[in-house]
Amino acid sequence: MKWGTSVPLNEMKDKVFYVWFDAPIGYISITANYIDNWRNWWQNQDIEYYEFMGKDNIQFHTVFFPSTLIGANQNWKLVDALSTTE
Repeated sequence: MKWGTSVPLNEMKDKVFYVWFDAPIGYISITANYIDNWRNWWQNQDIEYYEFMGKDNIQFHTVFFPSTLIGANQNWKLVDALSTTE
């Protein structure tokens, strides 16, 4: 693949993360687009946050998205429970 976000490792310099590396950030931005108090959902540790999805997205929602949120160091709410199916 030629497009995407470059993997920051020398041994993978010709590899990229494709759309799912950053796509989950869209969940936050779409909420902010429609709800003025969006931070009450996304930066509130008292919220119970559940995700339901197909098995293809497990790694993006359990590794990439949480890693991005943790790395931002802005008190983002992480998922409490994740349920997947075929």
